[in-house]
Amino acid sequence: DFGSVHYEDVLTGDRREEFYDLALQEMLRVTAMPAEVANRLPAYDREWLQMELDIFFDWFLLGNGVDDAGPMHHVAFRNQCSMLLDGILGQPNVFVHRDFHCRNLLVLEDGRTGVIDFQGALYGPLTYDLASLLRDCYQDNPRDWVERKALEQKARYEEVFGFHWEDAQFLRWFDWTGLQRHLKVLGLFRRLHLRDGKSRYLEDLPRVWKYAREVLGCYPELAGLLSFTESFQTWKDAAA
Repeated sequence: DFGSVHYEDVLTGDRREEFYDLALQEMLRVTAMPAEVANRLPAYDREWLQMELDIFFDWFLLGNGVDDAGPMHHVAFRNQCSMLLDGILGQPNVFVHRDFHCRNLLVLEDGRTGVIDFQGALYGPLTYDLASLLRDCYQDNPRDWVERKALEQKARYEEVFGFHWEDAQFLRWFDWTGLQRHLKVLGLFRRLHLRDGKSRYLEDLPRVWKYAREVLGCYPELAGLLSFTESFQTWKDAAA
């Protein structure tokens, strides 16, 4: 029994930094799961990542899951996603919780962090869970703070895995992997609204959009993807 105190309930207090550090330490235990355990999970591969991006295309950009423009429209979107996926897949694969955020983390009585909702775990990109937490779809975190915490976690990963990565390379992996997640979430939240009648998720769209737009605007290589997505009205609506 992990109780009922979620991270979402405590991150507005003066112990915010402490709780994040505890969560990052717990994340390290997940990420560093032995290879013989992690590689038994389904692969978070190119096909799976693209399938999630397709949710963004079908349910966010199109708005209703139906492409009236025909299959070529979808092909154009996938072509724009190709470089993003190349950048994500260049990093090491690890045990990925896949939903490591404030609503799946609880404050335990002994002060540790409890982690729930791990049934969707996959064997995939090193920085995925890190992006899920630091650019949480339910929390506003400034870029300079996010990057500082990401590099602190990088140092922990380097010690555990025995590798060294350049800061710029790690942050690129982190940014691009987080972007893929945020695009997927934009699609998921809009699908929850349109298909399932769960409109409360619309409140979080501007925050998720902000995180995604911030990354898209930082990398010239992603200019084509930014231009393609911004040609749709639903993308403009999310920024409102």
